Amino acid sequence: MQNIVGIDIGGSHITMAQVDPEKREIISSTYVREHVDSFGARETIFSSWISAIEKVIHNLVRNELLIGIAMPGPFDYENGISL
Repeated sequence: MQNIVGIDIGGSHITMAQVDPEKREIISSTYVREHVDSFGARETIFSSWISAIEKVIHNLVRNELLIGIAMPGPFDYENGISL
């Protein structure tokens, strides 16, 4: 099975899980949702994201990992600023 992780980044959280591509379903045992301080320093926000991602991918072969990320809009991607 291909290693796929879907990630939803919101204003106050990051939520993710592995996805079974054949069944097109979330693998519920891998579901992680963590609070993120959206007013914190970028290092704090990135650390929260990394911590959550590591919980989901800890047992996966990383060179065969596909990640899909959903982020809120509108977003100025070039400058890294959420509008």
